Amino acid sequence: MKSYVKRPFVIKALQWDGTIGKLHDTEIWQHMVTGGTERGVRYGILRTPEGDMKFHKGDYIVKGVCGEIYPVKKEIFEKTYREASDPKKDAPFKDGPDLEKLWAE
Repeated sequence: MKSYVKRPFVIKALQWDGTIGKLHDTEIWQHMVTGGTERGVRYGILRTPEGDMKFHKGDYIVKGVCGEIYPVKKEIFEKTYREASDPKKDAPFKDGPDLEKLWAE
């Protein structure tokens, strides 16, 4: 297998607090299929390009680089993303590897 580096795109995301109100006033709402409680834990289901996906309280809902909306488990989100700095002031991932050099290899 080859090795790949994820490109540093800045995306929009929110961590779901388990309340419908937080989603209702966002563009996420138009992708909602249903929601409820399962074993005492709130969940929702989003319609995504890959099919319907379930998310739970604490998970993140992401707007991808092509405008797609999808859920990401909290543990995966926190390993994959960090809050971007102001793109007008700093490069979002200035403390990371030299990606241009890695992409050239």
